[in-house]
Amino acid sequence: MTFDAGRVGRLEDDLVIELDCGSTREFFERGSAVPETGERLPLDGVRLRAPIVPKKFFHTAGNFAVHHEELQKVNWSHPVHKGIVFFRTSTRSSGRRTTSSTRKG
Repeated sequence: MTFDAGRVGRLEDDLVIELDCGSTREFFERGSAVPETGERLPLDGVRLRAPIVPKKFFHTAGNFAVHHEELQKVNWSHPVHKGIVFFRTSTRSSGRRTTSSTRKG
């Protein structure tokens, strides 16, 4: 389990036993062979987090109507299907364009 600010642990009854590794992903990559740090915390005293920070996100065209309208305005050459899906890496930006302060013109 991941808790607080990215710490890794395992649950035993109502105690979180902290493990000596940098992430839950590392825990699994090491085949669960990770020593304990010795710290034990009450479960109700920690904040649980997502177990693994994803490397990729799976997206669907959830806002299909808006995409369809946008593409009609620019005379898009291919149909947009409601079942469209794609992957995006977690390090990719939101896709919003920003103006660089060094841009000339």
